[in-house]
Amino acid sequence: MDKVPVRVDGRFRLGDILGSSSYAVVYRTRNIIKNDAVAVKLEPITHSSSVQHEYNILKHLEGGVGIPRALWFGRESTYHALILDLLGPSLHSLFLSHNQKFSLETVINLGDQLVSHFHVSNMFTRTIIFTVTSNHRTLFWVLAIRGTPPSLLISVSQRNSGIC
Repeated sequence: MDKVPVRVDGRFRLGDILGSSSYAVVYRTRNIIKNDAVAVKLEPITHSSSVQHEYNILKHLEGGVGIPRALWFGRESTYHALILDLLGPSLHSLFLSHNQKFSLETVINLGDQLVSHFHVSNMFTRTIIFTVTSNHRTLFWVLAIRGTPPSLLISVSQRNSGIC
């Protein structure tokens, strides 16, 4: 990987790594002009950009609860850079800190937010199936997003099939 820039867009100074994926690394970043904390996601430039696609989706979902604002997208050195609001711990971090278990109430709240985002955005036209296990009960969320409002089927099973 090429040398990571110290600053992005001249005003965002990179700090500690917050996380990474197969295509990008997320850093805690400080806006040196406004002196506020944000996040930057850096992805090496390739023919297609997952970060640019993420930027477009975030701009479409902007304003939803739990959705970070996309503040800036552009090129910095040999990277695509996406500047985002820094919201707090990731869902994965929270899951790990709760002994890899979420309460049924938490799972339902997450599903409710998810359905709300899809309904507001009206951007997906496919069926999405989520399976979440909580206290040996498996919830199947089947979200058919084709009409207005989207269809939602929630089924509870006693099978313990793990988190998907």
